[in-house]
Amino acid sequence: MIFRDCLKLGTLSLLLITGASGQTASVPRFTVSQVGLHFICTADGQPDMYSWRIPQKDTRDGAYTSDYVIPDIPPEEYEEKSQGPWPLISGGRTALRLREENLGDSYIAHFYPTGFNGSGARLSNVDEVHWRNDQTHPDDFKPAEGMIKERFYSNYPPLSNPVMAGRYGTSHISSTIGSLNYGFYFRRHPGYDWRNWNWTLAYDTPLEVNQKRLQAMLYLHLHTPPTTDTNLDFDLAFVISKDDMNSVMVNGRAIFFSHTEDLVIKTRKSLFENKGTSVLGGACQLLEMAAWS
Repeated sequence: MIFRDCLKLGTLSLLLITGASGQTASVPRFTVSQVGLHFICTADGQPDMYSWRIPQKDTRDGAYTSDYVIPDIPPEEYEEKSQGPWPLISGGRTALRLREENLGDSYIAHFYPTGFNGSGARLSNVDEVHWRNDQTHPDDFKPAEGMIKERFYSNYPPLSNPVMAGRYGTSHISSTIGSLNYGFYFRRHPGYDWRNWNWTLAYDTPLEVNQKRLQAMLYLHLHTPPTTDTNLDFDLAFVISKDDMNSVMVNGRAIFFSHTEDLVIKTRKSLFENKGTSVLGGACQLLEMAAWS
């Protein structure tokens, strides 16, 4: 089976293998019922209101020695403050994390950031910068003062040397609570926490503010009628021309990199099986499709 120009016309051809006797072993009937492209943005260098901002000493009247503030930066200055040798903002675009408990609705998870747990140093302006929601949840949980909305960062790459300070405007000097430099210590920065790393990024290489990383999936949906003998382990191959692959572009760049040869996708097992039992007809299992290459 050859599937050509799939990204343009969706045309389909059948190759029937003829044995020495001149008889075909089987006449399978397959259709490619759907062809699609699925794009996702896995990283974005553009900062937003929940990108990390290095805490500064709270010097306002009435502040305690252990109080620190999240810098209140207007959106039009996000890009400027995320660049240069000592950036205040990092982490790129974010997504808030929801609580996993079944509460009948969606509620944002909250936590104490590293080094600011309230019993020592604390963040005193989280409500002013809208980093906390003091709403009481159905299970009577209420985010405590100093907690912040938990978020996923998209622009912290894995680090090859996570004990080397200096990234994201950090310092190797630990400093004590009350120090002006307390918030700059690298071990208190979320970019050094492996749980915040985006593994779709190259090691040690965050995106620039005007960059995004995309991933794309070519989706083929196969269907067979009940008249096809699905007990036979058909050897299928889909050939997509290099010109078609290279024609899929975003902002003038090939999303599937540069193909110098046609893309050949072959089956390795029966596609129309469900837990060891052949189906009588219908769509092949998506998990079987994913196990091709």
